[in-house]
Amino acid sequence: MVPLAWFLGRPQVARWQVRQGDQAFLAFAHTQNPERLNQAGAAWKRAQQLDPGLAEAHSRLGYYANFLGETEAAEDHWQQAIDREPPKTSAARSYRVGLASV
Repeated sequence: MVPLAWFLGRPQVARWQVRQGDQAFLAFAHTQNPERLNQAGAAWKRAQQLDPGLAEAHSRLGYYANFLGETEAAEDHWQQAIDREPPKTSAARSYRVGLASV
């Protein structure tokens, strides 16, 4: 049986995974080490799995898929991010720009 604390803590762990992915991507940008890029993608995927409603995770996966040239996946993730974010926030506007860039 899974403890209740795990279910309650999943959103926090998901946000932590987003930050870990962000840090790995920044390291990739500085070093061009493809392992760091893979770490970023894996962390963002874990975040999305932990909290499927987390718009930030979908936006990062949209950016990542677009970066890899996976247009359909990028569009899907950007749309998922838009669907999960309140419409009049700066994040929602940024997600729409991300979708438009694909």
